[in-house]
Amino acid sequence: MDVMGFTHFANVEDVRARLIFHHIVVYRVSRMDYKILEEGGWTVAPDGHSANKTYHFPSFSAAIAWMASLVDQIDALNHHPEWQNVYNRVEVRLATHDVETLTELDIQLAGVLDQSFDLMQG
Repeated sequence: MDVMGFTHFANVEDVRARLIFHHIVVYRVSRMDYKILEEGGWTVAPDGHSANKTYHFPSFSAAIAWMASLVDQIDALNHHPEWQNVYNRVEVRLATHDVETLTELDIQLAGVLDQSFDLMQG
């Protein structure tokens, strides 16, 4: 059974628990949060539905290694970026699709990405 994409849950109780958790954790961000993103080099869409950033690396292999190094942290958040690698850069788009706006999860994910990038740069 697929209820809002929750096919990996064993039963209805698991789905219900996930939905309750999701509504507690996810909330829309404010204009102040947009400022935090923008100060970190993110570009917030005029409608507030997404934020974009491009990370630059010395090589293709460094860009791919960075993406691969983030898998566990991103899975732990259970909030995944839209991203693509083009040679030595990784273009990232953050959005919370089920509420059609940026949320706290996007702020958290931006922090994970930025912190990891900064550590990798030394």
